[in-house]
This record gives sequence, C-alpha cells and structure tokens, in this order.
Amino acid sequence: MGIFSTSVDPLNEMMWAHYSDNGKGICIGFDTVELIRDLGVGFGLAIYQDEPLFYSFILGKPITSSDDFLYKHSKWRYEKEFRLIAFFIKKEEDRKVSIPSKSVTNIILGINATDETKSEIIDILKTKYNSGVKLFQAETSISLFGLTLNELEY
Repeated sequence: MGIFSTSVDPLNEMMWAHYSDNGKGICIGFDTVELIRDLGVGFGLAIYQDEPLFYSFILGKPITSSDDFLYKHSKWRYEKEFRLIAFFIKKEEDRKVSIPSKSVTNIILGINATDETKSEIIDILKTKYNSGVKLFQAETSISLFGLTLNELEY
C-alpha cells in the first residue's frame, strides 16, 4: 500500500517550516474529489491519539479496515493531515503515481521562495497547465499573526 499525506491548511506555518525549507518551497493545491476519483484511492483525515493501535497477527488482531491507516500520534495534530491511501501497490514502480493535471487547482509559493523558483513554476504553469492554475505567494500578515495569500498574475 502507499500513503500520500497532505494538509488541509495551506497557511500552516509549522508545515512550511518543516516541509519546505523554511518557506523556500511550494505548496500544491488539489481538487481532492477529482484526484481521488482519478487515482481510485481511499482517503480520510488523520485520526490523532496518544496510544498506538494494537495489532497482533499471532493473536488474530490484524488490520481490519482502511481507517486503521489513518491513525497518527497526537503530537502531529498541528499538521491537520489528509491522507490518500492506495491499496494497489504490488511492486516498487507502483508507488510512482502521476497526478492528473486537471486535479491541480493552485500553487502557493513560500514566503522565502526564490525568483528562480517563481520563474520555474510560472513556466510550468504556462506550458503544462495553460495558465489554468491559480498562483499565490504566501506572505506574513502582522495583523493576523500568521500567513496570508497574495494572488499573482502570470
């Protein structure tokens, strides 16, 4: 099986700090209904708890449902994780899945994204997506004590 982990909160500063080299990377927004339909995968919000699930193949307590793949320790609650779960993984090559371009709705550049990254993303959006995907730049908002999005024309 394979799990594709995402977050439902594109303005989560902790996620930007941990997973995008402190805001130098990008965030890809998806039409999740379209993506789930095209990939034929299971899905769900992570279920956070302090205790691990008990499994024992010896005592007859195996994984019983796809929900069992949604559990995660509560220390990760800030991630607000949404998972796509693929059950068709038979060999390593099956782990590589192409995301249909119609499933991509927007791209968010991190607050510290370089001009080179911005140019590269714009080129990709113009050629592969025919400028049909919205582009945003994450910015620090003093009044909101967090991040906001500024839509960019390209």
